[in-house]
Amino acid sequence: MTFSVLLLADHAAVSDGALYINGGGINLLGKDSFPAPLEAMLAAAIDVPVDRFGTPIRFTVTVSADDEGQDEIAHVDGEFVAGFKPGIDLPPHPASNPFVIDLRLLAIPKAGNYVIKAQTGDAEQRLYFSVVHASVGPIGDEPE
Repeated sequence: MTFSVLLLADHAAVSDGALYINGGGINLLGKDSFPAPLEAMLAAAIDVPVDRFGTPIRFTVTVSADDEGQDEIAHVDGEFVAGFKPGIDLPPHPASNPFVIDLRLLAIPKAGNYVIKAQTGDAEQRLYFSVVHASVGPIGDEPE
């Protein structure tokens, strides 16, 4: 299994097996003071082989201030069962199973670099993002 999607977004939702993403691909956030809410949602999709349909699939998502996970600030364990409605022919390839984790209220303790690790079975995907003081601002926002 692999993560075919893993990104931060302003808003994300799943409907009828599809991810709906607004403001996706966030990797730099500006905050006025700390601790501060992350104000982003994690959009993800796990590609599941058809021979795993109908069996529980566990996943773990962590948010840490370092790559080794020593400074973990969030931990989510989840489980789902992949499959299609009866009567649908199974595809010959893995099928995408999307999900969303609401991290908008997650407290970010300080400016710095962070990593989201998503794991299922042997598959692991990492998503890096940075949080800066808002007064620094993203490139391109400097007054002229």
